[in-house]
Amino acid sequence: MNRILVIGNGFDRALNIKSGYNHFIDWYIKKCLIEAQQHRIDKPSLIIHTPLKGEVLNYIWQETNAKSIPEGWDDVVNYLKLNSKNSLKKESNYIIQLKSGIIKKAINDINVKGWADIEKIYYELLVGILGNSGDNQISELTRLNNELFEIKEQLQGYLFDEVKDIKAKKNRQGTPTHRIAFTEFEKENFIDKEWVKLGLSDNHNRPDKVCILNFNYTNLFKSHNDNVEIINIHGELKNEASPIVFGYGDDLDENYQKIEKLSEDKWLEGFKSFDYLKTNEYKRLLNFMSKDSFEVFIVGHSCGLSDKTLLNLIFEYDDCQHIKVFHSKELNNFDEIIFNISRIMGNKLKFRQRVGTKDETSEVRLMLGLI
Repeated sequence: MNRILVIGNGFDRALNIKSGYNHFIDWYIKKCLIEAQQHRIDKPSLIIHTPLKGEVLNYIWQETNAKSIPEGWDDVVNYLKLNSKNSLKKESNYIIQLKSGIIKKAINDINVKGWADIEKIYYELLVGILGNSGDNQISELTRLNNELFEIKEQLQGYLFDEVKDIKAKKNRQGTPTHRIAFTEFEKENFIDKEWVKLGLSDNHNRPDKVCILNFNYTNLFKSHNDNVEIINIHGELKNEASPIVFGYGDDLDENYQKIEKLSEDKWLEGFKSFDYLKTNEYKRLLNFMSKDSFEVFIVGHSCGLSDKTLLNLIFEYDDCQHIKVFHSKELNNFDEIIFNISRIMGNKLKFRQRVGTKDETSEVRLMLGLI
């Protein structure tokens, strides 16, 4: 039997990489504010007018009682709460206006839930436009897509710098930051070492081949082992041959069926299914699954609806034998993950047969080798 390791953002977060959308939005807003020191910026998601150069940031820091760029997310969010509607004091020398519905909703979600799913927010807003049959429907659609493209571009730049800093730190230290992510898999001993890290007994069926299905953009995995295949299903940062896949990934939803019947191509620009066809990674996954029966280990992936179509293919594939969830004790997220898996799997009999019970699962720390 083979094995597919589904690697999500929780894996990178466990490596102390600030790859969450909350980290990105914090960085992006601060980046825009810094740019506003020199000139007026006008982007699809945010606009800052600065009539008096330099006065903008001085006023901002006075308003937040800080002497430098805010380091905490709360400072930025609280500032935007006060000023995003242009309710400024008359003596202020700037205007800040959030134009992006995606960013506004993401900020609200982070405030309420502590996290946000930008791709899911995009789809919710898209469905909202679908229900608007007015004359400005296509212009609203174009604006929303432009927001998504801007966020995609900025996210790629942010993560590229984050990973570059992590790797530079690793090189300075001279030791691997993480034994899975930064160490090349040993040609002979990978399966045995993985076995130990997962805390599994000899009673388990060891895999013949392993596919690391990486949903992250960070591409931290390397291998020279013929039995280990690495598939960066969402592309790689700053790699034109493997561009990042960013958008919504549920083309099984009833609203998508309505969207696909429309003649305007702009409706389909934000869906992952089409980007999967721009590289060979998706077909490599299909080829791996067709070789033999397999089990699935979920590591750091919430199994949210943004990846529903792809995960549905894997989980309901005829040769999928078992789904093992590596959950986080700190986040207590086992229930959340299996609820999401249930939403993904239309065949509830397969869901109950294949998903392992909580007693059969392991904490994600075992997989990451952090204990």
